[in-house]
Amino acid sequence: MKFAGLAILARSSSLPTSQATATLAFPVRYRALGRSLLNPISLSLCLVDANIPPQPSDTHMIDYLRQTNRPVLVVATKADRIGTRIQASVNALKKAHGVDFVLPYSSKSGLGQDELWKRLRIASESGTAENA
Repeated sequence: MKFAGLAILARSSSLPTSQATATLAFPVRYRALGRSLLNPISLSLCLVDANIPPQPSDTHMIDYLRQTNRPVLVVATKADRIGTRIQASVNALKKAHGVDFVLPYSSKSGLGQDELWKRLRIASESGTAENA
């Protein structure tokens, strides 16, 4: 399956916050769909670590994406590591990053996997993340 307009942004947790960098993965648009690579991004995923307190660098990235009118889905990774504190972590991330929704996700347990795929499909098919 091809996902047009997908950007994934992640801060390297192995670097100190002062040296943290955002990386962009996946092409903005697929040429196979006959669209220019310069077309708008349908959805940006900002991957944050649910296992640590909200990081200012993540907030800066989310703010930047909003200022540039890019739709953002915040995905809290490593949610399996926090046990029963998932909701508390999600609430802290929502408050710190000023977002209405944070998707808890765990590649280990599969938590949030179906919801993430659903939102990716919606964004890809509609060309926008407003319904994602």
